Amino acid sequence: MRIVGLLLIVGFLLSACQSEEGDKQMGESDNELIDIVKIQDDPDNVLRIDVEVTMKESATLKLVYWKDGNESVKRELVFDDQKQSWATKLILLEEQTKYWLKVYASNQNGMVEESKPFQFITKALPDGLMKFTNLMPDYTYTFNGYIHVGDKQQGTLYLINAEGKVVWYQPTDDLSVICSGFDPKTKTFQAILGFNPNESFTGEYIYVVDLYGNVKLKKYYAHFDNPYFHHDIQMLDNGDLVVVNQIRQSFDLTRWGGSSNEMVTGDGFSILDFSGNTKWTWSAFDFISPEDDPDIMGDRGEFQYTPREDWLHANTAYPCPDGDFLVSFNRIRQVWKVDGRTGEVIYKLGRNGDVHLTNPEDFSDRQHAASLTPDGDVMIYDNGYTNKRSRVMAYRINEITKQAEVTMRIVLPKEDFSVNQSSAYCMNNNRILFGSVVLKTIGVIDKNGNLMWHYKTNRPFYRALYIDLNY
Repeated sequence: MRIVGLLLIVGFLLSACQSEEGDKQMGESDNELIDIVKIQDDPDNVLRIDVEVTMKESATLKLVYWKDGNESVKRELVFDDQKQSWATKLILLEEQTKYWLKVYASNQNGMVEESKPFQFITKALPDGLMKFTNLMPDYTYTFNGYIHVGDKQQGTLYLINAEGKVVWYQPTDDLSVICSGFDPKTKTFQAILGFNPNESFTGEYIYVVDLYGNVKLKKYYAHFDNPYFHHDIQMLDNGDLVVVNQIRQSFDLTRWGGSSNEMVTGDGFSILDFSGNTKWTWSAFDFISPEDDPDIMGDRGEFQYTPREDWLHANTAYPCPDGDFLVSFNRIRQVWKVDGRTGEVIYKLGRNGDVHLTNPEDFSDRQHAASLTPDGDVMIYDNGYTNKRSRVMAYRINEITKQAEVTMRIVLPKEDFSVNQSSAYCMNNNRILFGSVVLKTIGVIDKNGNLMWHYKTNRPFYRALYIDLNY
C-alpha cells in the first residue's frame, strides 16, 4: 500500500465513519469495477471513520477525501494490491465536520474508474477530553503537522492541529500518561502508563498503539526484568524500545555518616525488544559513585526525595543518529553522551562535567528533554530552577577537545516558567516547540524567542512533541 498527499497510513485495518444520512451502504451498480462502498461510524472513536469497498473484480484502490469547502487540500490513501474487498480507516479528522470521499479503482487491464462523491459528517467529541485554549487569538502562524501531548490525569493521547483542534485521540484505559513518544517509521505511539505501586514516579505499563487504535504492546511492570521504568520511552530504528529506568545498588557510605550497606536509587536505561524483553541495560553507577558525594546522606531539602532515594533523576535517553544516546540527569544538572555499543561515557555536559563552556551561566540549572537539533547540536529545556526563568538552550560540542559553544539561548516568558518536567524540540531549522508543564502551556517560538503560537491546556502533560505526518 502507498500513501500519498497529506496523510500517511501504514497497514490494512478496519475503521469507521458517519454519513450525513447515517451509516449506509452505497451501491455503484452502473460501474464496471466498484460495486459497494460502505461508510460507517467507528463505535469506539468519533474521529475514526470506517470505509469498506467491494469490487466486482480484483483491482487496486485509491481513496481521496477532503473537508467540505476545502477541496484544494485532499488526502489520499493508495492500496497497490489487486483485491476485491478492502476495509480501512480515515483518521486525523475534525469533530462535527462534513467531508467528501471519492473512490478510484484500477484493474490489471489499465481500466480506471471513479466513483461519485460520498458525504459523511463526524460526530462531536465525547465530554471530558482535554481542552486547548488559544492564548494568541490573533496569531497568523500555522504549520502542517500536529502537536502531541498525553494527559497525565485522565489518560488519553492527543494530536491537535495548528488551530488547536483535536484531530486524534486515544484513551489509555484510564491510566495516566507518564510520558509518550511517537515513531514516524511505524506510525506508533510509545507510552509509559499508570503508576507503579512499589516505587514513586515509575510506571505501571509499557504501551504501544498505532494511529488506528490497534494496541501493539501493553505489558505490566512486574513482567519486566527491571520494573522501574520512568520519564522516557522511544522506539529505535530497528523496532526496539529504549526506556529510562531506576537502578538500585548498595554502597558503603560510612564516610558520610551512613552504613556500610546503604541502598541508593540511581538511573540508567534499558534496550528492550518489542515484546519487552531486556537486551541491554546501562547503569550510571558504572561511571559515578555516591560514595564520592558528600551530600548523599542529606535530607529531602527542596526535593520530594532524599539523595539516596533519587540521586540522579534521569529523564531522557535520546537515541542519536550515530547509535549513541543522550542521557539527561536533572539532579546533577548534566547531560551525558553514552556510546551505544560500549556503554562508555563520551562526555558530560553541565556543571562539574568535563565539557568546557566560556560562560558557566550557560550551563543548565536542572534540565529535561535532551535532543539534537537539525544541525546536530545538543538541545535542552533548561528549567531554570534557581532564577525561576526557563530557557531553551543548544550547544555545539567538540567531542575530541571537550569544548562547547552555545548556539541557542532563548529565555522563555515568565508565564511559561516550569520548575520541573517540560520539553523543547526543533520543529524545523527556524521554529521551536516547547511545552511548559507547571502552567500547562504549549508554544512555538522563533530563534529570537518571539512567540508565534501559544496555547494552554486544562490538565497537565509531561512533554509536547511536534509530529510531521506530511512527508
